[in-house]
Amino acid sequence: MNLSPAHPRQNAPALSLQDLQFERPPSLQATRPPEYRGKQRDEVRLLVSTPAGHTHTVFHDIPRYFQAGDVLVVNDSATLAASLSARFKQQPCLLNLSTQYAPDVWLVEPRYAHDKPGPLPVHPGDSFTIGDSTATIIAPHPASNRLCFIQFSTDVTRLIHQYGSPIRYGYVATHYPLELYQTVFARVPGSAEMPSAARPFSQRVIQALKQKGVRICPLTLHTGVSSIELTSEDLSRSHLLAEPFYVPANTAACINTAKQQNKRVIAAGTTVIRALESAWDGA
Repeated sequence: MNLSPAHPRQNAPALSLQDLQFERPPSLQATRPPEYRGKQRDEVRLLVSTPAGHTHTVFHDIPRYFQAGDVLVVNDSATLAASLSARFKQQPCLLNLSTQYAPDVWLVEPRYAHDKPGPLPVHPGDSFTIGDSTATIIAPHPASNRLCFIQFSTDVTRLIHQYGSPIRYGYVATHYPLELYQTVFARVPGSAEMPSAARPFSQRVIQALKQKGVRICPLTLHTGVSSIELTSEDLSRSHLLAEPFYVPANTAACINTAKQQNKRVIAAGTTVIRALESAWDGA
């Protein structure tokens, strides 16, 4: 797999933090999955924007906006129970796994709790305790004071199964099982957080797309934590975190053929876009 940040767009207009501010009424925040509101995952609302205007509909109607010959590219990364219950200096805390760099080395975000971030007062050489195992800080991340590289004393997969839960943040008050954080395309475990753009897809939507002549092609991008708030007003100074990705040869060939035939290539979310942009050779 490649481990790389997505390539920045050339000649992209300058953005400031203020450009990203918009009203977010608390009453409209998605604090519960649709399954806990009496709906199926493909019954969430969908806004379709075209040159002709905007249409409000529901997600299971999305096949009507596809055409025969379209290629839908999806992320088959599966979500980990990446939030580990730990202790630091005898105090409870969380270690949110972000990205794996070696069998026993991960980039992590230590947090006080799911609704209280950091940074924790940690330094290289400090250790966390997870059950009967330890995790020792190697170095801070050069671009964030809330991330650090940690070496684990034991198999991280075992720790995930014994002490892990899905990552959640302050606006989600309830613990939900890991299967609710998986998309229907999830095959390859590795994401710290769910590649959420594809969550509304269901088997009936996939079947309808295939019946319409849409080809669905996978790639893999393992997402890191998304909780690193932007603090600099100048977004050009913000750093993109590296994430491992893999674009299979069959998927690349399918995309290239579609472009040659003037067919549409549709990415299911920004994780797919990042992987495709990073794999693109510029030709």
